[in-house]
Amino acid sequence: MGPDGSEQLVRFDEPKRFDVVAVSEDRSRLAVLGESSSTLQWLDVTDPSSGGTLPVDPASTPQQIAFVDGGRRLVVTEGAGITTWDLATGAVDFVALDRSPGAGAVANGSFVVPLLKSDELAVTAGGDVDLRRVDLGEDGTVLEVKATSSGGHLAVRAGRGPTDFDRLDSIVVVDAESMTSVARVETERPLNRDDWAVVDDAVAFAEDASLSIEPIGGGETVTTTALDDDRVTKVLAVDGDVVTVHGSGAIVRWQSPEWQPEHLGAAELPVADVAVGAAGITTVDLDGGVITWSLETGERDEIDGFDLGEVTAAAFSADGAQVGLATSAGRAFVLDGGFGEAGEAEVVAAGAPSARVDTIAFNPADGTLVTGLAERLGSLAFDDSVDIWGPELDRPIATIGGEAEDVAGCSFYFNRVEFTPDGELITTISHDFSVDVHDAGTGAYLTSLGPLESTILDTAISAGGDLFVAAADDGTVVVWDLVDYSEIARYRSVSGGLQAVEILADDATLVVADLTGRLLTIDMMTGAELEVLDELGRRTNSLALSPDRELVAAPRSTGEIGIWSTSGQGRLGVIAGLASSVNDLSFSPAGDLLAVAERAGTASLWELDVARA
Repeated sequence: MGPDGSEQLVRFDEPKRFDVVAVSEDRSRLAVLGESSSTLQWLDVTDPSSGGTLPVDPASTPQQIAFVDGGRRLVVTEGAGITTWDLATGAVDFVALDRSPGAGAVANGSFVVPLLKSDELAVTAGGDVDLRRVDLGEDGTVLEVKATSSGGHLAVRAGRGPTDFDRLDSIVVVDAESMTSVARVETERPLNRDDWAVVDDAVAFAEDASLSIEPIGGGETVTTTALDDDRVTKVLAVDGDVVTVHGSGAIVRWQSPEWQPEHLGAAELPVADVAVGAAGITTVDLDGGVITWSLETGERDEIDGFDLGEVTAAAFSADGAQVGLATSAGRAFVLDGGFGEAGEAEVVAAGAPSARVDTIAFNPADGTLVTGLAERLGSLAFDDSVDIWGPELDRPIATIGGEAEDVAGCSFYFNRVEFTPDGELITTISHDFSVDVHDAGTGAYLTSLGPLESTILDTAISAGGDLFVAAADDGTVVVWDLVDYSEIARYRSVSGGLQAVEILADDATLVVADLTGRLLTIDMMTGAELEVLDELGRRTNSLALSPDRELVAAPRSTGEIGIWSTSGQGRLGVIAGLASSVNDLSFSPAGDLLAVAERAGTASLWELDVARA
């Protein structure tokens, strides 16, 4: 029971998951990078109680982890450079790079990463980073690097073309020591890191459910299918063999020289990530289950010891009969308004197993579910797609956005959707800093607002549905008229921007959370500060306004959630006893319940007992 009489009614536990896994070459150590990209963990497979953790700044855009120096060090590639972590001493070193690193590989105990938009590779060993140039041919730039199982050769994916859509990729195989070219395989399409792998004598490419084997140095290409209509999601090289992971979770092995498929089994759930070790692989499913697969014996071992995951967003339907929860494991859940039993939740496959479902909402008119992704696809690119779901929740009836292009200056992104109160319009924000307005029933595009000059942090629609506000991280706030789509106000707020915004009932005042951790009201048309409601003690983008717009809820640095009056009565109460920090808050339609989405992978429902004016 909270000090204000608030009571936790139920807690919904979302199974934990993480984004990135690495395994040492001798398979003795595992490491994971949390889906919030803020915690790096490692453990010894033979003693899961051993290991350690390293905080990682999410703003540095960590992308890949790998063991080097015989598993004695961990390497993290980031947007601005490479961090190495000595697991024995705990020493951490950072080397800045002029260009962003791409996806790399371990070869001969070193970690080799491409420097994007160049012809250079960065080689990391013993805490040092050396730059090596590769001959890629005319106009080629490095995109990623993979290594053969023996470590003697590197395969460099190089791209040519004006845009990613027009790009033609080639694989340049080079000697790992001298960096001289050994062979070159051309393709007629762009590839991604999961589409291909290299073994000592061939390069393997996947397209949909089929696999093609291209011999290095010439020879007949072999194209075959292991499982009809079961798309290949990852291609791996393991000890001279090719292993494919399929959408169903199936694991298939292909052996040289016949390249016939051998079915090894299947994970219970679709696979989120895979790492290669000596004579085997380690898979991570979308529930965070870690399994090692031996290619010699066919045995599989499940490993415990990791605990990472998030519930990212929460929302009530207009009638209060349902509550939606979004997760960072590519799924959303729809439960009854009292959370019911977790096993009775309807599961929505809102994205790939690794995708972050960043927002969830119900159309106030007909209860249609909407989910939106904020999944990083590159240092400057995100999947910002928004799905409008059909009544059976089995497939979207419309998808908005999702172009995933590189956008200069877009180092982070939040997905936000808003409905007009009549349910006729839906607004979405793109990672290109613009706002799009769509027909909420069909998803049909109507118009764009903006773009702004930097990442949009939050948006809000007035109670009457005629005013729309967007706040960007450069401090800009813009107000539009949703009747004629005209811009009616623009100003600069505090430095760093308003992290969260809501429009109060008078259609003239915003309640906001700013970068310094203040909760305050400002004039919506001018930005003039009106009243500081409280000091939250921390920055937050989690702000909820009750449907009658008389209450506002926000997390505090003390680990509690505060409830404040928007009509001058101050703080009315607090909610304590949370499992972790807060990602999102949502009031029920009656304003008597508060759903809380937490970073620990839980969601809780609280009954409020606060007095209104």
